[in-house]
Amino acid sequence: MLAVLLAGCMQTGSPGEARFDAALSRDDADWDAAMARSEATLTAEAGSGVARRNGQLELMLADGRVIDVAEDRACATRPPRDIWHDCLRKYAIWRFPQQGFWLLAVRLYAGEAYALVDMRTGAETRLIGPPHFSPDGRHLVAVNAAPKGGDTVSGVEVWSLAGPVPELVFFRPAHLEQEFRFADWAGGTVARLTVQGRQRAPQEAVLYFANRRWQLSQPR
Repeated sequence: MLAVLLAGCMQTGSPGEARFDAALSRDDADWDAAMARSEATLTAEAGSGVARRNGQLELMLADGRVIDVAEDRACATRPPRDIWHDCLRKYAIWRFPQQGFWLLAVRLYAGEAYALVDMRTGAETRLIGPPHFSPDGRHLVAVNAAPKGGDTVSGVEVWSLAGPVPELVFFRPAHLEQEFRFADWAGGTVARLTVQGRQRAPQEAVLYFANRRWQLSQPR
């Protein structure tokens, strides 16, 4: 069954996606510095709709409205009450104009996450990792291979983009000492991943849609 699903020409999403994966393995200081550089590059890009004024991150929506992105850039100095709302720093690091989103990198109190911001409404959708959009634009896969512990979630997500807002349709947490990484798309409903355990070399895993649901096939 999987051989049939995987047959055909490999397809990938935006060529800029690969630059995010390396950031997942950085230490805290390097990660923040890299995300700040990415934001500076984006704000300098004409028509990006992104600006940071007096420390405040601003986004200009499609209708011309400007919104302030809520964040707490002093969160590292105190314990969080709520790691998403009360303790975070956000960097706008990429935009996907065809899909209609900005991508935010989010520093939590003890980890990181990502968020898509709708260019029309300003609504945020939290992801565990950078988005990898399917060739047909109807789904995205997010993967995070960060070490266990802290606030970072490790695993695999699939989001549907068929409706007005992204909808989470599949989530598989990583088991202890198990790391997933995105490889590429093999059509609109099949994605190749790699999975690696502490004592094993990386092996292929396949995320696919069959029998009206997303499934993950991985080596035993």
